[in-house]
Formats: sequence, structure tokens, C-alpha cells
Amino acid sequence: MSMAIFLFDTVFLGNFADTYIDETDQNAENAADLLGAYSNIPKTQLTVDDADDDNVIFDNEFLTPDTISYDTGSGTITVALDSSIEYMATITRGDGTTYSESVSVYQMDNGDVFVLGDIFEGENIQAIELTSVIKSDFGGASARDKTYNFDVVCLTSGTMIQTRSGETPVETLKEGDLVQTLSDGCQPVLMTGSQSRKPRPETAPITFAKGCLGANTPKRTLRVSPQHRMLVTSPVAYDLLGCPHAYIPAKKLAGVDGVSKGQGVQPVTYWHLLFERHQSILANGTWVESLLIAPMSMRALPMTSRLKLHGLHRKLHPVASRTPEFPILKGKSLSAFLTQSRQTQIPMVSPALFEPTRQSA
Repeated sequence: MSMAIFLFDTVFLGNFADTYIDETDQNAENAADLLGAYSNIPKTQLTVDDADDDNVIFDNEFLTPDTISYDTGSGTITVALDSSIEYMATITRGDGTTYSESVSVYQMDNGDVFVLGDIFEGENIQAIELTSVIKSDFGGASARDKTYNFDVVCLTSGTMIQTRSGETPVETLKEGDLVQTLSDGCQPVLMTGSQSRKPRPETAPITFAKGCLGANTPKRTLRVSPQHRMLVTSPVAYDLLGCPHAYIPAKKLAGVDGVSKGQGVQPVTYWHLLFERHQSILANGTWVESLLIAPMSMRALPMTSRLKLHGLHRKLHPVASRTPEFPILKGKSLSAFLTQSRQTQIPMVSPALFEPTRQSA
């Protein structure tokens, strides 16, 4: 059998007492023992041998054949993963600036502790403070944990989401909160997640000015990740697709009056929301998509979100969580939509002429 090898860039916090005492469950009951500030944190590369080639590195409770090798200065050693824990952390860059981020922490069965480092994207990290435990019962890790990019759909901090009780900042939403959807009324959030990025043009948000898509739509400035799809409602879309509702990736609208691409000047924190089905939700007064369970977006999600998904698969609709709620405008149909909308001056979000008709089952 072929064995998959993955290289993880991490920072080494040191050797600590076991946080995972009771191996009969999946909870690292002493996760809080690792809270605190850490400096002098060398970068260390982990070599992960996914021996059974299942893309999951379970903790040693499951007697996995998978192993992890590394050298922290005393020669290469090979160990098993004992626990994986999600913390909220304050990260201090070399220039003294700080930002908050959820981080993934691995403890090996010999007590060595590492913070998954790909999220730092080569930055000079001066210190990390683990400030609170977010989740201590993963019981394993994804072999794809090192993948961080921005093909995932996300909303920036401060975006106001319409819920049953009114507009709520996206960063304050919790699992179980009821969010207004276009087709299914108020639906509970199954999962939230976030990622913070340093300034880079390719990760900079697309900005939609107030009213650029239609009358008071959005009703205030909206910033989303480049791949986030916006919902347009227009007779032009109906002529092209036979459906008045369609999605367009935000980056494809850059250049439209009132829509601009950022230059990556400021750090940005992105948030994603998952529901039982792919949904359209109101963000700053305009309809946008929720997280879609698709191969590209799954590769882009941080490890903590993918581990949460592993425990949520039975709650997800087997088809509607993986199928866009409405058609996606792309290629020639997208070019035709943009051209016709400009020529006819029909707003991209017009008053709804038709009742929503969900495409997915």
C-alpha cells in the first residue's frame, strides 16, 4: 500500500505534561494547562506519515499506524499524535503588532507541543499567547491540515447578518443561532469558522459600496473574500438561465461601478457560516451564499473547520449541502450578463419578480 507523506510547518512551544489523560474518550481534559504566553518559539517541520492513506491522523487512542517525525534540536524522533486542540490565540509579529486567531495545537505522545504554523505564511512570529480553549475533543487531525488558501467563501469581521432577532455581527454568531435565509426562512447555523490573513493582494477582500448592486443594496459597504458568490436577481439572469436568481463570484464583479478589489494593505479576518443546506443569507442587506461543501472549498478550510465538519456530516443534507442553491453565472453567460446589465442599466439586484426556486434537491 502506498503511504502519503505530508510536511507541516509548525512552531514548537515545548514539552508539557499530558493534556489527554483519559484515553477512553476524545476530550483533552487538561487542555487549559497550555494557556499562557510563549516566546522563543522555533519553527519546526513535521513529517506526517499517513500510513493507512485515509487522510486522517487519529490520536493514539485509536491505535493508528500513522506517525509524525521531527527534529527540535536533539535529532529526529518519530512519535504518535496524542491530541489536537483548538485555541484562541493572540499572535505577536516581529514588528510588535498583534492579531487574534484561532489556532490548532498538536501534542505528541511524548509531550511535545506544536502550533500549526502555515497560517503565519512565513511571518516573523515573536510570541504566541493561548488565551482560551475553543474545542478540546477533536481526537485527531486531518492530513490536509497544512492547506490554507482563499478559495473558501468568507465575510469580513463586522459584516451584519440578518437573524431572527435582527442584524448581528458575523463574528458573534454561534452554532444554533437562527439566520434568515432566502428560501427556507430562519435556519440554525451548524458551524462558524474564521481565518486571519496578513496583507496580500490575492487575499484582499472585494469591496461593494452602498447601493452598487441595486437600490440600497447593499445598504452599507460590504467586504467579502474574492471567491464569495453574490446573489443577483434580475430579468437579465432569467433571459440567460431561465432563473432570475444566480450567483457570481465577487472577484468577477471587480470593476463594476462601486465594486473594487483591495490591495492587501490591512490584515483581514474572514468568517464562514455553514447550514444543513447551501443557503442565501442577508449580509449588510444583500443576499450572498453560505459555505458550500465542495472539494475546492474543503481544501481551503482551516483544520479546525474541517475537523468540525467531520462530526457534522450526518446533519448535512447529502445533496443540498453540496449543490449551489441557484445557478452560477460563468464563462459566456457571465460576460453576457455583465454586458447586458451595463447596456440596459438594469440593476443586478432588482425587485424580486419571481418566487425563489431552489435548484438543489
